[in-house]
This record gives sequence, C-alpha cells and structure tokens, in this order.
Amino acid sequence: RTAALVHLVFLSLLLCIIQSCNGSIPNKTPPMGWSTWNTFQFNVSDSLLRQTAHSMISQGFLSAGYNYILIDDGWSLCSLHTSDGGCQIPAPRNAQNQIQIDPAKFPHGFNSLTTYLHSLGFKVGIYTAMSNTTCGGFAASLHHESNDVQNFAEWGFDFIKLDTCHQDCSVISGCQRSSATAFSTAIQKFAPHIVFYLDAGNPSSGPRLYNPKNHHVKARQNTKLAHRWQELVYVWANNTVNMFKTWFDRQDNWMSLMDNIHHQIGLEMYQSRGTWNTPDMITTGQGQLKYGQERVEMFIYAVLGAPLVMGADVRSVRKESKELLLKKELIEMAQDEDCVQGSMVRSLGAWEIWARPLKNGDFGAALVNKDGDREHNVTMFLKDDGWCNTGKGDEKGSCNDGDLYPANFENGTKFKIRDVFLEKDLGIFVDQFTVVVPPMDAVLIRITPLTKQ
Repeated sequence: RTAALVHLVFLSLLLCIIQSCNGSIPNKTPPMGWSTWNTFQFNVSDSLLRQTAHSMISQGFLSAGYNYILIDDGWSLCSLHTSDGGCQIPAPRNAQNQIQIDPAKFPHGFNSLTTYLHSLGFKVGIYTAMSNTTCGGFAASLHHESNDVQNFAEWGFDFIKLDTCHQDCSVISGCQRSSATAFSTAIQKFAPHIVFYLDAGNPSSGPRLYNPKNHHVKARQNTKLAHRWQELVYVWANNTVNMFKTWFDRQDNWMSLMDNIHHQIGLEMYQSRGTWNTPDMITTGQGQLKYGQERVEMFIYAVLGAPLVMGADVRSVRKESKELLLKKELIEMAQDEDCVQGSMVRSLGAWEIWARPLKNGDFGAALVNKDGDREHNVTMFLKDDGWCNTGKGDEKGSCNDGDLYPANFENGTKFKIRDVFLEKDLGIFVDQFTVVVPPMDAVLIRITPLTKQ
C-alpha cells in the first residue's frame, strides 16, 4: 500500500508543478463560500444574495475566508414554470443572444448586484449547463459557450458552475469534453480570473454515464460501469477545469456524506494546485446531520483539501455549527497551499483514518468513528515498522505500515500532536498515537515531526 500511495503523491506533486507554472490559475487554494442551491434551490433573488452577504460579514464568515457567493439554477427568465419552481418552457435568448435574466428575481440585472457584492469583498458565481436547458429546465449554454462566458464576464462574475443534466450532451459522444473545453478556452481568452467548476459527478443521469436502457443508476449499483465512463472525465478535467465534482449531489444525511467521501479514494492524482476534487457542497448547518457527523464532514474535507462551500442558510445557522465552520486551524488545514489530496490510509471495522502531508512538513489527520452506538480507541501509526514491506503482516490490522505517507520515520521518532478543533497541544508521542473517538464522530489532529526521517 505504501508504494501505491507514494506513487499517487508523486503524480499529484508533478501535476502541482505543472499547474504552478501556468499563470492562468485563478486561486492557489480551493474556493470557500456559500451557494444558493441546497437551501433555496430555484428561489434565488437579488434580495436573498444581499441579505446573505451582510449576514456572512456580521457573523465572521467573510473574514474567515468564505468569500464566494454562488448563484445556482433558477436565475434566468422562464415562460412557464413547473410546480416546484423549475422551468417547463424557458424564455428564448434576447436579440444579443444572451440568456435573459429574470427581472422579477433580479430587477436591477447582474452588474448592479456583482458590483455591490464586490464592494463588500465578495466574489460572485453563476450557474449554467452543457445542454440546451439546465437541470431545472431553464435556458443553458450548449453551443453558446464562448458567447455566454463573455456575457458572464461582462456581468461581473468570478466563478462559473457548468452542470451536466440531459441526454443532449453525453460522455461517450465527446460532447461533454468538447463543451467544457470550449468554456475553458473562452475563460482563458476573456476572463482568466474566473474559477471554472464542472459538476459532472452524478452517474444517475444519462450524459454522465452511458446507460443504453435509460435507467437510473443508484449509488453503489453498476459502479464498474460508472467508473469506466467517469474516468474518461477525470483524465481530461484536470487540465480543463479548476473544480470537479466526483460523485452524486450531496444530501444532508450520513449515508450521502460517507458515500461521496469514499468516492474520493483513488482520485488523489487528479488534484493539483488550481484543480480541486470536490465531494460537493458541505451540509454542516443545514440541520439534518448530528453535530458529531458535522465534525466528520468538516474534518475529512479539511484533510482532503476540498473546497468549503456552505449550503446552509447562514442567516439562521445554529451556534455550534457556526463555530465549527469558523474554526481557524481547520480552515488553515483545508486551505493548505500544497497540492496533495488526503487519502484514507487505514480502515478497520468501525473506524478509519484519513491523512495528508502539509506544506510546512506537518501532517493533518482525521480519525473517524463510524459506529453510532459506542466509542472506539483509534490508533494511528506514526512510523513504518517494516512488516508490510517484508510481507510479514496480514490484512487484519497487524500490518503496521506507517500512516504518514509518503514519509518513513524511524523507531523512536518524536511527534508533537495538536487537536485542531480544540486548538490544544496533546503532547509528544513516539511511534503511535491513540485517541478515544465518540460514537459517529471524529478527531482532527495536526502532527509535527520533531526529529528527521
């Protein structure tokens, strides 16, 4: 396992070097912010965004780094709405070939809104899709990629989310890659500051997964087929987009959280500086996850180096969730400028460990207890005892391959360990670290080697 992990880290670092030579990278670290979708879906408006912006300022989210406000589906004019607020008949483009903005939702257009949000210190994002209509049925951007990028830039946007929704642009036809590449080319030409996010991670819809019988593919069903076509996207997305969603849309529940997180495994090589894998928006604060489950979400996202985009209504988020979202040292770990996505380095029964190397030589690790009934002692091995490499170990846990990939620390190496959430030093440890993790909860630590490898 160590050799495989080292190989993944090497590839990730190589991609990082390549990307760092590209002057067009809009961000060194993954974006942080808030999106309209999870809570408001199609009910977006000028007033909602302005209210949310002021709330993010007053509650400390902007100063903590959450500086993107992202408009999702539902912003454009619709001739006939569905009962859920989606669109059955989208309005045609105007004489300038622009998607028409809904004047009831945005009476002053977008330039006024983006200028105002910029003046407060925010960056602003817009949504479209590589199809004739969006997932909600509103007008979209297929065959209008360059024109729409120019319009979005002129309207003052700093972020574009490109969704994949319908059968009119499939993976295997090459349409997805062609449309995304057209967007990327236009962004580099007209607005290289724009962060480009491709939401192509949901294998339940036709264009994301070739499905000849047109049946939906449920989570963990037909995963080999799903991965077969998903990997086509992974291969080219790294050089085309800045963010890439890797699996289903997140739901505000435990099963969805762990399913999306586990589908990050094996994608380390596709993350690099300026290109981030994302398990989708965080749902902390939306109210359905228990507090310990929210900690699992935030801690693993920090180790993954994933974008932290909130979906909760920040105007009314509960106190403990807000404090978790604003944890300074957690955010610092999530925003580490190194290029490596964390990996699940150990899994044994009810618990698992995720770890990543950090830029200054430290390591971050999330020790997770998935058992909802009882606490567990979770042990992290800080050095490699050599058993795995000599074939003396087994697959049941006695193979104590070091968890701090790709390093190989000698016996007797000392490590300073700090609880990131509590912002408290836990002491100096040698060879291994054990902590009691409450039911369905996690501990996030920062590990500093005190002696050389």
